[in-house]
Amino acid sequence: EVKDFFKVTTRNTEDIKQGALKAVVATFTADSAEYTVDGVAKTMDATAYIQDGRIMVPARYVAEAFGIEGDNILFADGVATIISGEKIIQLKAGSDIMTVNGAAIKMDTKAVIKDGRTYLPMKFIAAALGVQVSFDSATKTATFDNRDAK
Repeated sequence: EVKDFFKVTTRNTEDIKQGALKAVVATFTADSAEYTVDGVAKTMDATAYIQDGRIMVPARYVAEAFGIEGDNILFADGVATIISGEKIIQLKAGSDIMTVNGAAIKMDTKAVIKDGRTYLPMKFIAAALGVQVSFDSATKTATFDNRDAK
């Protein structure tokens, strides 16, 4: 007989379903808290900015723009974790290393915590998610399009 027994588990990557991203176009502009998802204007509680030539956006808005829900966006000990389908993306504030399913990928800028928000370099998050990226230097606007993502 077993008394007071309970089992604590977490999902493992085999249990996470594929196809978590919404097929959308999202735009983020440096020096603005405004962004769009499929042409619908939205407002962040922080401002995007440029660091080392990369547009930096708060992690939560990056993920939510593509339909990743709040319980798949985790923060602990300076590490942002985004779970999308079978991908687990982690970035540590102050580090230029991103891990995707445990594989280390060197970035050319670092994830940072600024004004209490975790900012991530959009180019690398987009690449990890399989999202196409373009940047208009005149308007400082990054466009992320995953309508053709696989």
